[in-house]
Amino acid sequence: LATKENAGTMSNDVLNNPFVDTTNAQRYATIFLTWLLYLKLLIFPWHLSYDYNYNQIPVTDFSNPLVLLSIAIHIGLFVVAIYCFRRKPVYSFSILFYFITFSVVSNIFFNTGTPLAERFVLIPGIGFCLAIVAFFINAFEKLKLKKTISLLLITSVIVFFTIRNILRCGDWKDNNTLFLADVTQTPNSAKSQLNAGIACLNLATESTGSEKENWINQSFTYLQKGISIYPKKIDGYINMGVGYSWKNEFDNAEVWWKRAKALNPLSPELTTPNKVLAGHYFKQGMQLGVEKNYAASIKSMLHAWQYDTLNAEISFNLGGAYYTLQIFDSAAFYFQKTLLLNPEYQNAANGLQAATIARNRKKEK
Repeated sequence: LATKENAGTMSNDVLNNPFVDTTNAQRYATIFLTWLLYLKLLIFPWHLSYDYNYNQIPVTDFSNPLVLLSIAIHIGLFVVAIYCFRRKPVYSFSILFYFITFSVVSNIFFNTGTPLAERFVLIPGIGFCLAIVAFFINAFEKLKLKKTISLLLITSVIVFFTIRNILRCGDWKDNNTLFLADVTQTPNSAKSQLNAGIACLNLATESTGSEKENWINQSFTYLQKGISIYPKKIDGYINMGVGYSWKNEFDNAEVWWKRAKALNPLSPELTTPNKVLAGHYFKQGMQLGVEKNYAASIKSMLHAWQYDTLNAEISFNLGGAYYTLQIFDSAAFYFQKTLLLNPEYQNAANGLQAATIARNRKKEK
């Protein structure tokens, strides 16, 4: 079932509630369209995917001819089930079994949190398979086909779908394989695109050199498309930043992580990006300090400080840089910050004392 924000309230995220922004007419029209897609997948299970979320199946309305076709087919199946109840009970049972077991995942009575999921027809598919078997048996009897021909036809069908099943199983080797295989089947799904981007980043960690860079660049293609489909998902922005940070392009990484922060400033997913940026700009500031470019060093370390205000090393070195430039008020401020974070930091205590004395002497002059 779809994730709930609190008891009795459905999620406002379209990835967990595909009907969040739809009218009732649009909702039911879209549901009827997915019923037709379920039947299509049962009859011809091709182009399968683990995900059909936003916006692989766009919201539609009753002006869509496929919606009307779906309604007509399902009404027809129900009529057949009633008509065959006594005459050919196997068909009636198969259709009713399909309808009853499918009803709980059909989105009519309960919002499942997704417009369509192949796993939902595993049990309803039993009724479908029973009807197909009964149909072939009756057809063979009426056509009076020889057993060898009948077996040949049945075997051909079995072999075809067995091979198809084996080929599909290969896509489920691991998450990376699945995500990259299925993104081609559901290219308009934001989740498929974002997960394909993650798969590329995972493969980048297993690669080196130009191969690693190629995987990172490929991840950008998927992530940017996922973002364009659903701009409200923070994951895409964060992973774009991750890719750029791995390329040592921290300014670009910062741009994407700032976009993520604009979406959700309090997201716990920003903790690691903040640490990464703080670490990079602190290291940069320290190197500039070694080069005696103290003004630039302070600028970089202030940049680091805004991402990690609880880092005693950053505040201590800021105090030292300001002291070197004889800006004693600022030096004392950051030494005090350091001691608040770590009261046992003796060098910070010594620095605060020296900055205070120097500041007082400066005022006396």
